Order: sequence, then structure tokens, then C-alpha cells
Amino acid sequence: MTVSTKDTTALSDAELAEMADLCVDREPNFDIGFLSKQREDWVCLLYTSQREVDAKRKAIEAEKQRKIREIERRNQEELKRQERRDAEERKRLEALERKMHSKPYADDPEFLEELRRLLLETRSATNDDIVVMESEADEMLRCV
Repeated sequence: MTVSTKDTTALSDAELAEMADLCVDREPNFDIGFLSKQREDWVCLLYTSQREVDAKRKAIEAEKQRKIREIERRNQEELKRQERRDAEERKRLEALERKMHSKPYADDPEFLEELRRLLLETRSATNDDIVVMESEADEMLRCV
């Protein structure tokens, strides 16, 4: 926006009429007659054109819209990333759930029989350890 100064003696009637158009509809409601009389008392006039103001507002609004679009784009990207992470986590949990409930050796009787034999051996060894520990505990109690 460009603000210009002008000597009021060089102010044209068209420029004065434009000023009156701006002032007549709002406070302090100056009309062309009043402004014409005041022109003689003024020394300098500062003015800017409405086109420049509109162009500046339009540029500001365009920048604002660009920033809003950029924020929306980033939000959409983050939403997509979060959806991908959620989908991957769901897949991982589903695979874990399937693995927990799968019975890969249910149809392998040889494996199941070997597993049964190993468990029975472990049980037998544990029972033997219990018998030994109980006898040691009884022996310690008798010594006291």
C-alpha cells in the first residue's frame, strides 16, 4: 500500500469528490461543500487509493488461505500416518492372536508323544527332588 502526500492547492475536484464519497456515509459525515471549504485551510493531504487497500487485503487473504491449506495438508498427512500405524498395530495384534490360538502340532502324534514323555520325565525328576528335600528337612529337624 502506498501512502502519498499532496499539497492541498493541487487537489482536484475529482479527488475532493472521492474524499466526500468516503466521508458522507460515516462519522463525521463531511459532505463535498464542507470539504471544499476546508481545502483552503489545509496545507497537506495524505491519501491512498482504495485499489491499493483492496490489493493489500486481497494479498493478505490469499496468504491466510495458503496457510490454512498448508495446515490442512499437514493434518491430513498426520492423519494418514496415524491410520497406517493403527493398521500395522492391528495386523501385529491379529497375527499374535492367531499365533496364540494356533495348534501347529495338533496333527503330529509323534511330536505329542515325545512331548508327553519329556513332561513325565520332568515330573518324575521333580518328584524325586521333592522326596530328597523332604528327607533332608526331616533330618535337619531331628538334629535340632
